[in-house]
Amino acid sequence: MEDIILNEIIDDLSDNYNQSDKNILKSILEDIITDALSISNRKKTDEDIRFLKNDIKKAVKSIYLQRGKEDVTQDSESGLSNVYNDAIKELSLNIIRKGKRLIK
Repeated sequence: MEDIILNEIIDDLSDNYNQSDKNILKSILEDIITDALSISNRKKTDEDIRFLKNDIKKAVKSIYLQRGKEDVTQDSESGLSNVYNDAIKELSLNIIRKGKRLIK
């Protein structure tokens, strides 16, 4: 299941993806899957990962695209302003808001 998600993320990133970053992207994906499963109180099964897939993909893409600016919340350059979200916080909120969290 992880390889399927990885390939979907690479397709989604399109021109923003560098072929030499595959190991980096895979590492980010593994970390996000672990976080998503922990937040949702689920086990590492293909079914649970598939259930959380959209939230996982969104967080991985966000972290991948923000590399180099991990601790920056906003910046301004040449009159353009950028505001960055906290991907893990967003992942957590999305899982809880969508009712994907199992209550122990």
